[in-house]
Amino acid sequence: PGRKYGSEVGDWWVLEHTGQEEQIVEVGDEPRHHLVLQNEFVRVLRVQFAPDDTTLAHRHAEDSLYFFLVEKGLSVINHVQGSQPKCDCMDFGEVRFAPHGTD
Repeated sequence: PGRKYGSEVGDWWVLEHTGQEEQIVEVGDEPRHHLVLQNEFVRVLRVQFAPDDTTLAHRHAEDSLYFFLVEKGLSVINHVQGSQPKCDCMDFGEVRFAPHGTD
């Protein structure tokens, strides 16, 4: 059996700009995402990574609210499957919504 390429957890993704292949993990299994609280209504993850670090390819299956609490803000390269990597800057206290699980 060969690798399955796609966008679901367990699938493989080829990063267009490098040709590197990565297996997609569920966001809660990505090592820089740490579970803080989970119940039937909410799952809270704290994300921490060092400068110039990168996360594994991961999938958010549910709609998400993001609260950015980095004192001097945050600048990252965000690479969404099917798009080119791009710089994304967040200010301290910024809140965003992303419809990951909405059809």
